[in-house]
Amino acid sequence: MPACCLLRHACLSLSVYLLLAGTSATALDLRLAYQDTENEPYQLGSGSQIDARRPGLAVELMRLAALRAGLTPKFERLPWKRALEHLRSNAVDGVFGASFSTERQELGVYPMKDGQLDTQRRAYRNAYRLYALRDAQPQWDGRQLSNLSGPVGATRGYSVVAELRALGVTVDEGLSLRADFHKLQLGHIGALAALEPAADAWLDRHPDAARRIVKLSPPVSAKDYHLLLSKGFVQQHPQQAEAMWNAIAELRSGAEWERLLQRYLEP
Repeated sequence: MPACCLLRHACLSLSVYLLLAGTSATALDLRLAYQDTENEPYQLGSGSQIDARRPGLAVELMRLAALRAGLTPKFERLPWKRALEHLRSNAVDGVFGASFSTERQELGVYPMKDGQLDTQRRAYRNAYRLYALRDAQPQWDGRQLSNLSGPVGATRGYSVVAELRALGVTVDEGLSLRADFHKLQLGHIGALAALEPAADAWLDRHPDAARRIVKLSPPVSAKDYHLLLSKGFVQQHPQQAEAMWNAIAELRSGAEWERLLQRYLEP
């Protein structure tokens, strides 16, 4: 190759390198936290470790949305209450899997439109259901729970705890779904309030327990779950915050989301 061509090739390669390096250096990190307990299919596994191959449906949605919004996602798993405290102090830029509450509105920022919560930009929708032993089944009509043989179990920090207490129900707050199902089988609680996909997936994996347990209707509640961004991030990067929420809505209505759903929900 002539010297002039070699020089031109070297300059082009250097330009491409500098362009990529500059993009990497200036790309804005988006630090996202989510719960360290399993909520299948949205977050898989428990503890602080993240399975890069199969982290969960919601984690993949956030990763794809961040990339579409021109952000670099950084994930960490924390106990839910700690994640919310990190959000309050701007130690993280956002938490996902947050249903709406006025208390959480004090901690961060939900996707809004005309002063109202924008449900079109939710991450996903989920329902809390009651589970009980088949031979000690309480009565539930959607407003009143009766014939209970003990308190109702629910995971600590979940919004259903306050909902049950508002119904006058005594709540036993547990650390994990697995532990709550164990307490239910031992008769330490009279029913369990849990997120339906995660609870159903646990029962599918434990057929002996599933034969003893029944799911009650109707749901306790059905809710939208959102990406809740920190006030500091929204104040400093309002355009990126809107781009992130918009990307979530676009992805959730697209073919890529359907492919992810099939991959995570297949038996």
